[in-house]
Amino acid sequence: GSQDLVFSENRLVSGSLDALIDLFLPCADVAPDPAYSFTFLLTSRLFVAPADLLFELSQCHLAMPHGQERRRLVEHSLALLDQWTKLFPYDFLGRKMSEVLRALCESLARESTDASKRLADLTASLLARLTAAAQAEAELLRHFEVGLRRLQEPPSAGVQGAAAGLLAICSDPAVLADQLTIAELERLRHLGPEELLQSFCQENPRRQPVLLEEKKVHFLEAYAHWFNRLSALTATEVCIRLRKRDRVRAVDQLVAAANACLRQRNFNSAMAILAGLSQAPVARLRRTWTRAAPGCAELEAQLSPAHNFGAYRRLLAEAAGRPAVPFFSLLLRDLFALGELTATRQANGYINFLKCHEAARLVAQLLAWRGAGSGPAVRRPEVQECLATQPVLSGPALAYASFECEPPDTEAERAAFRQLRERTVPPSYATLRSKKAK
Repeated sequence: GSQDLVFSENRLVSGSLDALIDLFLPCADVAPDPAYSFTFLLTSRLFVAPADLLFELSQCHLAMPHGQERRRLVEHSLALLDQWTKLFPYDFLGRKMSEVLRALCESLARESTDASKRLADLTASLLARLTAAAQAEAELLRHFEVGLRRLQEPPSAGVQGAAAGLLAICSDPAVLADQLTIAELERLRHLGPEELLQSFCQENPRRQPVLLEEKKVHFLEAYAHWFNRLSALTATEVCIRLRKRDRVRAVDQLVAAANACLRQRNFNSAMAILAGLSQAPVARLRRTWTRAAPGCAELEAQLSPAHNFGAYRRLLAEAAGRPAVPFFSLLLRDLFALGELTATRQANGYINFLKCHEAARLVAQLLAWRGAGSGPAVRRPEVQECLATQPVLSGPALAYASFECEPPDTEAERAAFRQLRERTVPPSYATLRSKKAK
């Protein structure tokens, strides 16, 4: 009951699981609080399965006599269910959850014609969201398969557009920044809030035992892979160019695109490009960098890790209410730090709801940023396909390409190059360099 809830300055700070569930479940007198409902729906899955929580919701109106109070309770139940299906649609992918939802909808639909119509709209919207997510996952799998196939093609094969590389297809840095922002938001759109919480808990196995359901979607892993891919693509675009003037032009274009991303508040792409340019095989190209435009200094200053990424955090704070793509790895790190620094349960067994508040705040910010829209830019399919599937170099292949661009000029580099020459050049490098030479 309410005696098991602890408040400080009118803010809920802790409580027993049963009391928090009672506060979440709808009643006839008070409409659900969307902020509390979101926080509880996000974090309660650490302690109670969503299907069990939905079952509790399904029982709320059954014991109440028909009348005005029951009608209000049904209205509040519909509002809560609407919020749940919109913000956490992947909860309803499991068989048990689907069965409980079907029973709940049948029960609520009998209450009134209006309730029946609203439930029909709600379930149709939920189905549309889940269908769109399934299509997005299928597209991600297609990108992976196409990229793998292109990597294995012989040098004489391949589509001319792919062989030319990203910067040949999209040489205007402003247009490239637009396309990168579109790519980011397309990947963020389907990321489930609960994926962030599941990832955070899996990274903290030594914390107090929590309940973790099997992941139903994998958009978080795909989004993390996207950052690494864009970083590798950046490095590849520089190192496959044998002529210095071509490399200088590529560096200038990529730096300009990253700075344009900053102006669009697309911090994730800007950071990925900077990470690619900072990789050792690119950073060592001293003759290239001496001819490049000075725009990289501004980029490094805005994204510097100094003072816990202080400059970046100030830029992000200024983006409130406007479209923004945060530096995703740092968001995950903030969630991880929250889990490391504070306990989920207190000594008396109560749930630390201040921690739940903070986790929900971080996740809600991401939902707000991605929901603000992508602006007027038009999606260019050929650029998006190249971003998703163009082969990239990494490891020894990237290092080898770098040394062919500019020979080693220190003893350590000469030793590294000798070791590389003793190995067989990976097919990915041979393919890219042969295509580039055409």
